[in-house]
Amino acid sequence: MCTAVEVTDVMIGGVALVPGDTYQVAVNNFLADGGDSFDTFADVTNGPAIGSDLEALNDYLAPSLTGTAIDPPSTDRVNEIGNTLPGTVQSLTPARLLETRIGPDNTTVDGEFEGEGRVAAGDTVELVVAGRGDVPEDADAVALNVGAILPNEPGFLTIWPCGEDMPNASNVNYFGADVVSTSAFAQVGEDGKVCIYSLAETDMIVDVNGLVPQDGTPVPVVPARLLETRDGVDDMTVDGEFEGEGRLGAGETLELTVADRGGVDADAEAVVLNVGAVLPGDDGFLTIWPCGEEMPNASNLNYLSTDLAISNSVVAKIGDEGKVCIYTLAETDLIADVNAFVPVGGSPDSLVPARLLETRDVEGFDTIDGEFQGEGRVEADSTVELDVAGRGGVDEDASTVVVNVGAVYPDAPGFLTVYPCDEERPNASNVNHPANDVVSNLVLAKLDGDGKICIYSLVETDIIVDVLSTTSPVVPYR
Repeated sequence: MCTAVEVTDVMIGGVALVPGDTYQVAVNNFLADGGDSFDTFADVTNGPAIGSDLEALNDYLAPSLTGTAIDPPSTDRVNEIGNTLPGTVQSLTPARLLETRIGPDNTTVDGEFEGEGRVAAGDTVELVVAGRGDVPEDADAVALNVGAILPNEPGFLTIWPCGEDMPNASNVNYFGADVVSTSAFAQVGEDGKVCIYSLAETDMIVDVNGLVPQDGTPVPVVPARLLETRDGVDDMTVDGEFEGEGRLGAGETLELTVADRGGVDADAEAVVLNVGAVLPGDDGFLTIWPCGEEMPNASNLNYLSTDLAISNSVVAKIGDEGKVCIYTLAETDLIADVNAFVPVGGSPDSLVPARLLETRDVEGFDTIDGEFQGEGRVEADSTVELDVAGRGGVDEDASTVVVNVGAVYPDAPGFLTVYPCDEERPNASNVNHPANDVVSNLVLAKLDGDGKICIYSLVETDIIVDVLSTTSPVVPYR
């Protein structure tokens, strides 16, 4: 959080300034000559000089030399309104907040919400997130990685702010006997809690990766479904739009209106979505980007023909006419839920997705700049140090990035952990995968002092990384 004052709505004698008119103003001679980087003052036509700053101060104080009191200036000449800049999303070193399994290594960061056993079918966990894992007590929202471990049957998890009604949305879709995790951007509810519902019995893990401070951005909303291609009694969107239009064909692109729907501002710059592919007809992927721009070489969700339903979070820049474009390689049904939005002037800064890491050595599988490309599979129990700052539209001084990280055909079940390279690897995971699958997940990643992130893999695998948005240190208004 940083504080500063932005000057707006300047008036003279109660009358607003008129653009294009000429005004004569009094200013000290230091500033009039362009001092303190006020270069514009030196370029304008100066009127008559009436003395130096020191002479003016002496004239003002002169009556006090004869014992005459000097009346102080009025205190209502300048009104300071909203002098606190909105805080931006902040990355954290990942910390485990929920671990239902019982075992010596199955621990949380503070021993709370640990080893309480499997969550029953149809039950809801009220998880305290505020005041834990470096999340402030007054945080508006948290960036989580939420996993279902060995559920009894296919189902889903839904996450929402406690104290609100459970929405018609899902965050994690799973099979029976699966291990799957998905990032979730969750508004913090009553008593600093988020609620997590499970359709089927399962173990759960939850890691926190970031937060939005009070009155910060992105602005969280209660999850709302914006896209539902299936045509069923319960297959509805929040407003009846983009509902029941049927499966998207292979190689097709859907233009989805997101602005001014589900609590999103009409002029929002970006949205945080959870996007799912349901019963895809073949192996493939989804790519999401701002309509009006070319489709990038990136993927947001990777799926197999054997998937019943698979989803991932996306930070998507909004394009022409308030739309995001969704391309699918194979025929599939699609769902999309909105969890937050970035207002005008908010943060993070959304980018057209760009590939930063591609370990596969295959023609056409390129990174944005040819770096970190085709270097071969990552060995088991090893770590990739990935340069992020200064690539794919990320500023050199960036502090945080939102990346989509994927494990491609790993040799065995395992996980990936993403963390700043100048810190120890945390007890957390970002991508949980079975063997011989393609699994990706959204990660809010803190950069180290050299602009890098480290990616640890438990087992041998190919890895892909696409950058979606970035946050740089906030510079206060002058």
